[in-house]
This record gives sequence, structure tokens and C-alpha cells, in this order.
Amino acid sequence: MIVLATALRQHLLDQPSIASLVSDRIYPVQAPQTPSGAQIQPMIVYRLTGRKDDQITFGAPPLIRTKWEITCLAPGYDEAHQLAEAVITSLAGLKGDIHGARAEHAELDDAYDEDTWEFGFHAVTLIFELVWRS
Repeated sequence: MIVLATALRQHLLDQPSIASLVSDRIYPVQAPQTPSGAQIQPMIVYRLTGRKDDQITFGAPPLIRTKWEITCLAPGYDEAHQLAEAVITSLAGLKGDIHGARAEHAELDDAYDEDTWEFGFHAVTLIFELVWRS
């Protein structure tokens, strides 16, 4: 089975509205450290925060319910929100084959600003539920 995180990352990279802002700077769990004094480049950091596999019913393949934390980082507040909106748009209504994984549903559960200004960047965290069919 395809790794769901790989499918999610590739889906985000395929979106011109996201790639134009982050290039290929989409990282699992933790962003690489920015050298001291350097300005942070826009990027996305994602991590799986939960997974529940539904039981098989009536011969249909089971559903895999996953929760993801997707954090959009940028040097400016508006840039971070622009990136977050691009992610929300790209995942809204996600359904079908996504790089070998079958997406059934995507829903934004929450979005909030992170208190990161003292570190020289802004961050918006999105909490998504993504449902896949195995």
C-alpha cells in the first residue's frame, strides 16, 4: 500500500498555487533549521496526528480515517495565510486517485495562528481529516 504521507505531499507539490510559494519545501514532522540571521523561506510542515481504520463492511475495502496537522510557515503574516488558503483550496473536496492512494473525503477541522513572531516568521496551522480507502 502507498504511504499516505507521500501521496499527501505529492498532491500538495502538484498544486501550482502551492509550488509557486514553496517550491519543494514541504517536510514531514519538522522543518530543517534556518541558519542564524537568514530569513525563513515559505514552507509547509505536515505530520500525521491520528489514524483509525474502519472495519470492513459488506465487502467494501475499509476506510482509513487520518488526522493531519499541516503548518504553513512564511516570513510574513499575509504570506503564511496565503499559503494556508492555497492548502485549504487544494484539499477541499479531495476525492479520487491521489498518487496511488484513494481519497474519499477531506475536511478542515480547525485553523489557527501560531505564536512564532519572536522567531522571525509566521505560521498558520491547519487540522484536516482525510479519509482514504485502502
